[in-house]
Amino acid sequence: MTEFQAKIIQALLKKYENSRQSRDGGVVQRPIKLTRKQSPLDLYLAPDAIQHRDQYDRDIKTLEGMGLILVTEKDGQVTAVTLDLGEVDQLYGLCHEKNPKDVCAEAQAVLASFSGEGFVSSYMSYVKEYMDTHFRIPKSYFTEASELQDQLVCLNGMQRQQTEIMERDFSVAYLGDSKRFSSFSSGLCRIIRDFDSDCPYEEQGDILEYFNIVRNTTYALVRNKLRFRLGMQEIDLGKLGYEFSFSDAMIRNLVLLESDFRRVVTIENLTTWRMYQDPDAVLIYLAGFNDRTKQSLLKKIHECFPDKEYLHYSDIDSGGFLIWHHLVQSTGIAFKPLHMGIDELEKKSAYTHALTDGDRARLQRLLHKSEFSVFHLLISYMLEHNVKLEQESLD
Repeated sequence: MTEFQAKIIQALLKKYENSRQSRDGGVVQRPIKLTRKQSPLDLYLAPDAIQHRDQYDRDIKTLEGMGLILVTEKDGQVTAVTLDLGEVDQLYGLCHEKNPKDVCAEAQAVLASFSGEGFVSSYMSYVKEYMDTHFRIPKSYFTEASELQDQLVCLNGMQRQQTEIMERDFSVAYLGDSKRFSSFSSGLCRIIRDFDSDCPYEEQGDILEYFNIVRNTTYALVRNKLRFRLGMQEIDLGKLGYEFSFSDAMIRNLVLLESDFRRVVTIENLTTWRMYQDPDAVLIYLAGFNDRTKQSLLKKIHECFPDKEYLHYSDIDSGGFLIWHHLVQSTGIAFKPLHMGIDELEKKSAYTHALTDGDRARLQRLLHKSEFSVFHLLISYMLEHNVKLEQESLD
């Protein structure tokens, strides 16, 4: 197929898709037509058309000979081409595509046979309403009914996943293929961002970890003052003098022993966590929004030591406030902000940064949410003085 023929077919199919015929067959069969004033037939009117006219004519006659289009001529010149509605499927075949009406019907069948859990039902309702209104699938989310089927299976599975699982193992469990999940997981994350209001994450890796799907096993890094037993071995991090890394399996088998620490401090930034000094604290690296591994460890510590002080230390910006909120919500522990106040902004004014328009918009939203009331005075100060502060500046 020549480039000119492909352009004609694509233009005709686009007009067809926007017509009633593509939706319900149409009571009146209106012609799907391109004239010389419309692309790509307007190439006949281009300054250099005389050099290409014979080839254009041959290309059009070839499509006519295949029974795909009807050609209108005047004085021996092509003036218009009309789609033969009975050959629509063949045109889509030439473009290696399916008729959108057929894809819609297949997607509707998938929806009818599937039961969505949680936010998946909202996504399914959106897809159905979109197809009922536009008579085609929402291609920004999927391009084939089989892809929609895989999406729904995986999204339901992700909501049920309560323990950490490797991405390839999840893919095998739900799709029977170790690589299939990774090929469209970015699309799944977009659906989650758009339809799951409970998920606090934006980045793909964070979203997958939120649902306990990891490319590599995740760990919780801990320093200072924690005594515990794993198997037959007792370990005192206060005496060990080094950081310790807990995996999910280790946390499940962890036995905490009486320890003399006064507080637990979670820290957003790795450099800050390594440099931070508090001989009376258990220091846990949070790595931004916490995952299930860190949640499990924190809940286990709080269950054994509910009377200790629990503090969180993050950037003084909207992201830091959201991380604190997610930490409190996900663990059920009343963490208090640490080094996250107006005093820190004033003392480190030389290291502050100006707010972006996005920063201001996010802070304004938090200012009107009661769950962030602990930061409302701070947020008002930040907006008034146009400042934010990264954690490293306080090291």
